[in-house]
Amino acid sequence: MELSDYVERIDAPARTVTVYAPPPKPDLVDQLDTKIEVDAVSYRSLPDATAAEQAFLVVHEDDAFVAAIPLESLREFLEPPIHDPWADELEGTAYRAIVNVLETTLWTGLNRRQLLATSREIENRAWQVGSGTLRVGFQQATALEASAPVYTRLAAESSLDIHVYIDDDHDN
Repeated sequence: MELSDYVERIDAPARTVTVYAPPPKPDLVDQLDTKIEVDAVSYRSLPDATAAEQAFLVVHEDDAFVAAIPLESLREFLEPPIHDPWADELEGTAYRAIVNVLETTLWTGLNRRQLLATSREIENRAWQVGSGTLRVGFQQATALEASAPVYTRLAAESSLDIHVYIDDDHDN
């Protein structure tokens, strides 16, 4: 079975995202519109007197309210911190709050840092569970080599069964 077979299994609910902020429309609205696979991303203007730090994002699934998230938290998600999978720093962070709300949402066009942070989040959850199967995909062998210490420790200090998929000419 290939990694794409597992990705295709994701069946997310109908989601809409609305950004509420004072004018002008935050650049995050356009970023979301190109990076997130939801049914709609929209912008609603708040009164000009509203402070920019009071701006927020509202998520609905199947027309039901899911969460209201400060835009600053979303900015942290788009420029995420990188932590080791076994570190406790992610607990209670704005980054973790966004991941929890949008965990089954497909994101596209992520940069290298966002992809690495997403991988570390998945690895952190696997670390916390401590057993099961962790499937990991790489486009190049050099990326696997750079992450080898992480997977070596995960394998040595947990009961995880780690499967690695690579789309590169690799001799192992």
